[in-house]
Amino acid sequence: MAILTRTRTLPLLDWVAAALAAWLVGGACIDAWAHWHIPELESFFTPWHAILYSGMFVNIVFVGVLFLRGRAAGGPLRSALPAGYGLTAVGCLVFLLAGQGDMAWHIAFGVEQNTEALLSPTHLGLMVGATLVAAGPWRAARLRGDGRGDHPAALSAGLVLTMLWFFLQFDLPYTARWASTLMRGTEHGVQLGVAGILVATVTMVGVVLLFLRDLTPPVGLVTIVTGVPTLLVVGFSGQADPLATDLGALLAAVLADVLLVVGPRRLFAVAFPVLVWVAYFGGVALTEGVAWSVHVWAGCVVVAGLIGWGMSQLVTPAPASRAVRD
Repeated sequence: MAILTRTRTLPLLDWVAAALAAWLVGGACIDAWAHWHIPELESFFTPWHAILYSGMFVNIVFVGVLFLRGRAAGGPLRSALPAGYGLTAVGCLVFLLAGQGDMAWHIAFGVEQNTEALLSPTHLGLMVGATLVAAGPWRAARLRGDGRGDHPAALSAGLVLTMLWFFLQFDLPYTARWASTLMRGTEHGVQLGVAGILVATVTMVGVVLLFLRDLTPPVGLVTIVTGVPTLLVVGFSGQADPLATDLGALLAAVLADVLLVVGPRRLFAVAFPVLVWVAYFGGVALTEGVAWSVHVWAGCVVVAGLIGWGMSQLVTPAPASRAVRD
């Protein structure tokens, strides 16, 4: 009976965990906005840090409550937390240690700005801790063993991609915008822009395919996984990003979700990034204009499709949940 009750409460638990993780990750993105846009920022004690660290505080309380409930139910210490949430506790600890180091780092070396804020060692520690927390509901769904993916797990995967894109802000196509005429520059700029598209493709396709390796997709999986980082990283960063590009990304994700349902899995892996970057360049063309030649931007679309195909060969469904369409 205890096992049955625990199973029935897991979906609500995962929703709560996903919402609290979104608070933490959203706080990180809001704090990034401050580092990008307020050059006179000189203190560790800021409203943006308050949002970030309060997000971690509620996650620590959440993990603590889960641990105490698990201990009250009896059983070994290592089983006190629900499956999948052990690393959430580790993430909280990593974040706390990195937070203490971040305050000392700011006192010793000053407050980082722009790309410095993404590469600061203590900020990287915060990112690692936040990513472990964000992945909790996704891990829980995987470890449940029934192969069913749900929306908390999809939101969790989107938050993981958010943290990956958070680090890539300095070269992420949606924020760096090397392809627009406003950023027209040298061949070096073109190369940086192409590299950004390729890395964004690997992370985006990789997260979705890893989800599909173990779990059946809930409705709107691709839209959730790509929409969350678009909202948090692109929206909260406050960097230039025309609405047309965002709407194009949303449309591409919806079309990819349809293809995921009706088409072969490996066709989806190719078409997904192709749709995303066609929509991206279309949005840039409608707003700022594309500075790259057709050879470059069309080549990026083709290479993105090839990356999707290659990753589909490497990340195949597990035997227990192998899709018939493969």
